[in-house]
Amino acid sequence: MASRLEPPKQPVEFEFDGEAITAERGEPLAFALIAADRLALSRSPKLHRPHGPYCLRGGCDGCILRVNGEPNVLTCLRACQGGERAETQNVLGSRKMDLMRVTDWFFPQGIDHHHFLAGVPAASFVVQKVARHVAGLGRLPDDPRGPGAARREEADVLIVGAGPAGLTVALLLASSTPALRIIVADDGVAPGGSLRARGMPVPDPASVQLYRATAAAGIYDQEVLLIGEEAILVKPRALVLATGVHDAIAPFAGNDLPGVVSARAAALLAHHGILIGRKVAILGAGPYADAFLTRMRGRIEAITVPEGVAIAVEGRARVTSVAIRDPASRSQARRSRASRRTDVDAVLVEVAGAPSFELAEQAGARIVFDPTRGGYLPETDPCGRAVDSVWCAGELAGTGPSLEVIRSQAQTVGSDVRRFFS
Repeated sequence: MASRLEPPKQPVEFEFDGEAITAERGEPLAFALIAADRLALSRSPKLHRPHGPYCLRGGCDGCILRVNGEPNVLTCLRACQGGERAETQNVLGSRKMDLMRVTDWFFPQGIDHHHFLAGVPAASFVVQKVARHVAGLGRLPDDPRGPGAARREEADVLIVGAGPAGLTVALLLASSTPALRIIVADDGVAPGGSLRARGMPVPDPASVQLYRATAAAGIYDQEVLLIGEEAILVKPRALVLATGVHDAIAPFAGNDLPGVVSARAAALLAHHGILIGRKVAILGAGPYADAFLTRMRGRIEAITVPEGVAIAVEGRARVTSVAIRDPASRSQARRSRASRRTDVDAVLVEVAGAPSFELAEQAGARIVFDPTRGGYLPETDPCGRAVDSVWCAGELAGTGPSLEVIRSQAQTVGSDVRRFFS
């Protein structure tokens, strides 16, 4: 079971589906729910399977809840202040008993609502209306949202991402060219990115303007739209993208069950004093699995599964066991008989992530497929420059996962940006 290693130092309470949950003030709502062993937060709209957080970086839908009457809130990016009202959405009934799951008796492979009763005028209209309602992500907000604050801003350098690469570039420029106006935007509740998951110290970015809990929503005619407490349209002379990688998921049966998380997410929880489970299976190997094991040494029982070995995760509302199949068995029947089933609380997945290239493409970078990185990434020169006045730093540029390599490439980027202003 998931739990806290120590009681909160600044405890506050919020409500989840009518139940009081204790949280550490300032931590993401999703962290508090996991610490309270609430892993199943939602249901998939089509197959009605229980879903839970996977990446804890805003890249999946496993932690989306309705918060204070506002739908579609990524609770991994919403800091808890106490008094929030969080509710499950997109279910008919409750997160524990989704009445729509009765359809699985009749449609075990899921409903193809695009073709079901298509061409039958009255029936088709009803089916499409129901499908849109069921597949939608929540009701409209309880109250209409008023006009938000918005403004324009100019900067010498805008850095998107406050992880190891973004902070390295920011601090290098701030120390070497203090006259530059530098803005760093990050969608996390605190800076640091993967540094916090690795248990590494986070440099103090006090020498630059930091917008936390602020997402770079898009790039329009060389201006970057930042969305946080207000909308800010920033026009930078130089743009550095350090957006990292998306946590990847390995293809195996049951990979969407609550309790299956990326190793980076589990390591991040561990360094926040939250244990994802007492007995865990770890698929693959890498820096985040190592960080998790180091932090949890003596507190857990771990089963290591090499990447490429066939597994199946089992459970109904959450992970309860993992079956590891013997890769030497050739036939399906022999593999089934050769399976080794072990009870576990969670499954950690450490596989190569796909670079988060979307903003780079909007900025005009040429995107190429790199099979060694598991996805697409922007094409850059040796200094990390993708197009005129746009640089890509860190894992986005194909470096890593070694922290030393990420920082070295980011220093090269920072030096080139400095020469750009000389």
